[in-house]
Amino acid sequence: GEFWLDLVSGSTETLFLAGVSFNGWKGIQGMKEALRDAGKRGCDVRILTMDVDNPSFGSFLNPDVASHNLDGLREAVSEARDWFNSALTDAAKAEVRSLSRGSLNQQMIFGDDQCIVSPYLYSANTSRSPCIDITRESDIYNTFRHEFTSLWDNNDRLS
Repeated sequence: GEFWLDLVSGSTETLFLAGVSFNGWKGIQGMKEALRDAGKRGCDVRILTMDVDNPSFGSFLNPDVASHNLDGLREAVSEARDWFNSALTDAAKAEVRSLSRGSLNQQMIFGDDQCIVSPYLYSANTSRSPCIDITRESDIYNTFRHEFTSLWDNNDRLS
């Protein structure tokens, strides 16, 4: 949790998240305040989580390893999105969107100078996925940034 809290607290320009829900972030002490502070200091905060009605949503779950069933995950995704929205209420450059078009093959987290990517594995929970730390100078960074932007641009703002 401290790693993610430091990343959010240290981001001044960019904080982009794309993942199924980031529900675990609700349990990181101080995270809600760190998100609120990032928004207040003018950081461009974009959070993209899966839409429970996205046709690819159910394919994330391997019933042999999933800690939630589909209905439980639906609720967790909705609660996490509400939590992010409440943390970023007064932030002018912050937005939370639901991924209804497209699919995620990995979780992507962008801070100012880095991107952390964790591939989604069918055989293991996300906590067991490798975490790939990519610096902004890398061509791979631009590939993932393009992927995030494409998904973001193809999904509407929540009302």
